[in-house]
Amino acid sequence: FLSKKSVKNDKTGVEVKYVQLDQAKTDAEKLPQGFPEGIPVEAAVVTESYAAKYQDPPATQYTVTFRTSKSVEAKYKEYVDYLTAEGYQISEGDKNAPVKTLQATKANDDFLAVISKLGSSTQVQVGFLDRP
Repeated sequence: FLSKKSVKNDKTGVEVKYVQLDQAKTDAEKLPQGFPEGIPVEAAVVTESYAAKYQDPPATQYTVTFRTSKSVEAKYKEYVDYLTAEGYQISEGDKNAPVKTLQATKANDDFLAVISKLGSSTQVQVGFLDRP
């Protein structure tokens, strides 16, 4: 069992479980428990990973951040292709902005990707809001 650091705010009822990346033995263990399968992430290079569970209204926010050698444009296209193939309603941000954003919705769930240049690499933050 992968140990996770868990923080709960008693006022809001939000519980955040951080994945202890230094204790992950496999790439799959670097993703938060319950992270939807199929969403493209480069688990080998994850820099932050957590799940936030909300009680009112009930929902779970999964967030994974990673760095990649692929370009901002290549990762953006990868997510547009994935979301289109999966039947999401996509709302694209400014294609000319230095930080690219993609928002999408499907079956009451929300997807967000923020893709930016960070030094010589590209940073990608993927968020998925799962509503029951």
